[in-house]
Amino acid sequence: MKSLFRCLVMGILFFSCVGNESPDKQVEQDGKLTISLVPGYPASALDFWVIVHDLDGNPIAHQQISSGGAMTVELDDSKRYHLTTYMKTENVGYQTELFETYADLSVVEDITLGLVPIPSPNPTVNGTFQVDFLENELPFGAYLTSSSGGYNSEANHLGTRLEMTMNRFEGVSDYLLVAKLNTGETRYKKLKITEQGMKLAYKFSDLVDFDQVFKFKKSDFSQFYFTSTALNKVDGDFRPSYIVNSNKIGNSFDPQSEHEMGFLNGIEYFDIQISGRRSANSKTSFFYWRIGTLPNSITPPVETSIQVQSQTIADFRFNAPVGITNWSAVWDHSDPFTGEPFKSLRWFVNGSETSLKLSLPEEIVALNPKLQNLDDFRLESTEIITHSMSYDEQMRVKLVEPAKPQAMERSSIWQSFR
Repeated sequence: MKSLFRCLVMGILFFSCVGNESPDKQVEQDGKLTISLVPGYPASALDFWVIVHDLDGNPIAHQQISSGGAMTVELDDSKRYHLTTYMKTENVGYQTELFETYADLSVVEDITLGLVPIPSPNPTVNGTFQVDFLENELPFGAYLTSSSGGYNSEANHLGTRLEMTMNRFEGVSDYLLVAKLNTGETRYKKLKITEQGMKLAYKFSDLVDFDQVFKFKKSDFSQFYFTSTALNKVDGDFRPSYIVNSNKIGNSFDPQSEHEMGFLNGIEYFDIQISGRRSANSKTSFFYWRIGTLPNSITPPVETSIQVQSQTIADFRFNAPVGITNWSAVWDHSDPFTGEPFKSLRWFVNGSETSLKLSLPEEIVALNPKLQNLDDFRLESTEIITHSMSYDEQMRVKLVEPAKPQAMERSSIWQSFR
């Protein structure tokens, strides 16, 4: 289940995943590639290596780099290459070795590792306020959210009363109460909080129907999770606002017949995320993510089995459905857990082609006997992705220059191989 919700967690940091910069901008080819690490990255690493491979997976350059350092490789920068990082960390009772590969990269521009977007400023907390939601019929759920984002940090369910405590932010008076009944019906109420310590109470009948509602039959899914966050566009940037509707926060529960996802007409832009699976016994699940205006309808991706011909990281091959832009996969070679210290060895790969070969330089193989045979890594999961941005655009805003967030749409199918 960690892999199922990995993208939802990432969705909170959507600024790092969207952009509209062209990777085809005119950059002079100079016959070399410089790979830099931002100061402070990677944090707490005992070792950090960078490896450049040709498209046959052969390592053509590698170097150990410290935070803020760089390496330069002479190569034909009209061609594509694979880039792998190897990091070793150690905490009390836990040793981690992590490989991460970005395959099929354009290297016309230099690469910077450890790039992070500039986050939206957090408003200052100035006290709290309380809202009680009262309803006779059980179960029911509710949460509070603000025009600057976030939701209530505390909720106590006492019989037919739900007591919620929410931070009151300096300069922010607009808040939203969202509640739902066991039928799945969802309503809202806009609140004006003008001073700290206010105490309010509402019933479901006091709330208002959403302007637009998308409904999804519960019987069609064994799991179904969604969140819709309003976005404000400030100086060309999207910034999170109200969590307009979600069944992932608050005291969530399954509705009787339908999942209802409501929207407000006064909001132009949304960050919409939906994940789940249709069959309880399936090893596949889906994820849908859209940043932009509200579409006329939303149809979650249909899970189809990912046909893999070769599962090894040294020679990975699969059949790609029509229309996918890229993929990611995870391999594992961790020790069985028998007590501390637990030793984790994993390899994450992002790519765009349907085949991949990788090998390691002898200097790195010598660091761990488990690296002598890469066929011993077991494929854990694969995700195939259809994105409104090209693979080059996605990699550019991750490895070259974070772009301002722009409208995008992403759908994917994730499959476990365990």
